[in-house]
Amino acid sequence: MLPLGNNADSSEALEKANQIIWKLFTPAPGKTEPEISDNVARRMLAVLLASIKYKAPVGHRGRITDLSTDERLDLVINTAVCLGFGYRQWEQKQFKSILDASPAQEFYRAYWRENQRNWPERWKAAGGRFFAGESNHPEGRMIALKDDPIWETISAFGLPFSPFDFHSGMEVRDVPRQAAVELGIIRPDQAIQPTTLSASGEFQERLTAKLHENLAKLEADEERRLSDPLKFGTGNELLRLAEEKIEESENLSPEQTRQVMSLVEKAVERGVANNSDGLLADGTPYAALLTGIDQCRSLVFIYEAINEPRQAMFYGQKATKLELARLMSRGSSYDLVKAAEGLLTSTQGMTPEVVKQILVFVERAFEKGVGEKYNLRAKAHKVLAQAYTRTKEFEKAEVNRVQYVENADGFLLLEDAKTELAIAGKTIEPKTSARILDMLAKAVQRLPENCPHLHAEAYRLTAEILEALGDNTRAIEYYEYALLKNPKIAVKRRLDMLQKLRSPDEDEKLVQQCIGIIRSEQKASISLLQRRLHLGYTEAARIMDELENRGIVGPSKGAEPRDILSKP
Repeated sequence: MLPLGNNADSSEALEKANQIIWKLFTPAPGKTEPEISDNVARRMLAVLLASIKYKAPVGHRGRITDLSTDERLDLVINTAVCLGFGYRQWEQKQFKSILDASPAQEFYRAYWRENQRNWPERWKAAGGRFFAGESNHPEGRMIALKDDPIWETISAFGLPFSPFDFHSGMEVRDVPRQAAVELGIIRPDQAIQPTTLSASGEFQERLTAKLHENLAKLEADEERRLSDPLKFGTGNELLRLAEEKIEESENLSPEQTRQVMSLVEKAVERGVANNSDGLLADGTPYAALLTGIDQCRSLVFIYEAINEPRQAMFYGQKATKLELARLMSRGSSYDLVKAAEGLLTSTQGMTPEVVKQILVFVERAFEKGVGEKYNLRAKAHKVLAQAYTRTKEFEKAEVNRVQYVENADGFLLLEDAKTELAIAGKTIEPKTSARILDMLAKAVQRLPENCPHLHAEAYRLTAEILEALGDNTRAIEYYEYALLKNPKIAVKRRLDMLQKLRSPDEDEKLVQQCIGIIRSEQKASISLLQRRLHLGYTEAARIMDELENRGIVGPSKGAEPRDILSKP
C-alpha cells in the first residue's frame, strides 16, 4: 500500500509497489545497503503507474494526493529510505556493551521544518518526562531509556527508531550512562537488554499497514485543505492562492482585492513571515532562511498588486535582511564580495550602517578565503577602498587601494583605469592622474603578450593623460608605443598634431639628449635610444635620421649599430 495509498485500482499493482518499497527498506543478502537505490525505485514506481494508466482524480492533479507527482514519490521513497537507515542504525546498537555505555537516548529536532508538529505534546501524551538542560524545545529535554515503549508510541509507524513520522525532522542521540544516572533515568546497577526486530513476515505486514494508515490520514488532511483552504490551508498554500488570484486578473476588482487581503491575513496568522526577525539569529537553519525569503518576496508581490506600497516596502526590507543573513550563512566568498559591490553601487549616501554591512561581507569573504581567481582579492580591497573614500577615511582607503592594485590582473586594471578616466573627464587632477597612470603601468606589465590590442589601449590612455597634463613629449612616446602594438589604433592624427606642435627648442633638447647617450655608450642604434629615453620607434628613428643629416652617425647598417662619424 505504501506508494499508492487509497487511490490505486489494481491489487496486483499495489503488491508490486509494496515489493519495490520493501527493497528500499531491507538490505540485499550479505550486504548492509538496500537492494535497490532510491533513483531506481523512483523509476520503477513511475513505470508501474504508467502500466496501470494511472490518472489523478479531478482537483488533485499536481498535489501530494497525485501519486505521480515528485512530491508524493519523494515522500514515499524518502520515508522508506530513512526507515531502512534508522532500522540498520538501531540494529547495530542492540549489543549489551553499547547499551551499558549509553542506555538512554534523547529525542531532539535535527532538521528544521516549515510546519512543525507539536512533538513535546505527543511526548507528554505518551507518558514521557522532560529534563532540564539545553534544548530546542521550551519544555526541556525529552529523554528515555532505549527499551522504553514510548519510542514505539510516539512513532507514526509504531517503530522504536527514526523517522518517527513523515518529514518529522526528529532524531535521537545517545545519552551516556553517567548522565542518565545523574538525571535519575536509570539506576547504576540497572541493565538494558538488547531487543530484536526481524525485518520480515509479521513485521513487514504491520509496517505496511501503519504506513498505509498514515498516508490515508495525509490524504484526508489534503482533502480537507482543498475543500476549505481559508479554514484549513497552511500559510504557504494561502499565499499561493492569493498569487493565483492576482495572476488570473489584470485589474483586481474591489471584491477580488478583499479576497486577496483575507488570504494574506490568514497566511500571516498561520506563521507566514511573522518570525522573519527571529530568523536573523545565529544558527538559524538555512532552509528556514530560504523559506522566509520566499514568503517575504511573495508578500511584496501581493501588496504591490493590491496597491499597498508601505506593506510592500516593509516586507521588501525583511526579504533583504534575510537575504543578507543567507549570504552570511552559506554564501561563497565570491557571493559576499559581489553583495558588497552591490551595496556600494546601489547606495548614494554611505551611512555607517551600510559601511558596517560592507565590512562584514568583506571580512566574512576573507574568512572563507579569497584567492586570485576572478580577481576576488583585488575586488574585495577595491570595495573597501571605495567605501572608505565615501566616508572620508582616506588613510584606510589608500591602504586598500594599494592592495587592490597589487592583487589585480592586467585586464581588471585596464578596465578600471578606463572607467576612472571617463569619470574624471577632461580636467583631470594631478593626484587622480598619478593613480590612473600607476594602474595603466601595472596593467601593461601584467597583460599577456598575446593581447597586443590591450597593450595598445593602455598606451593610448597613458598618452591621453600625459597630453592632458601638458607633457606632450612623453605623450608622443606613448602614442607611438600604441601604434607599434596595434597599427590600426586611432591615434595617428593625434600623434601628427602633437609632433607639429612641438617647439624647435623642445626638439633640439631631445636631440641633444640622444647625442649624450651615444657619447656615453659609444654606440648608435634606434633600439638604444628607445630603451634609454623610452621613445617610440618612430620618434627614435626620426632623431637618428636627423643625426645622420648632421653627419654625426652613418647610414643604417640593418641590424648592426650605425657608425659614429664625428665626436658628438
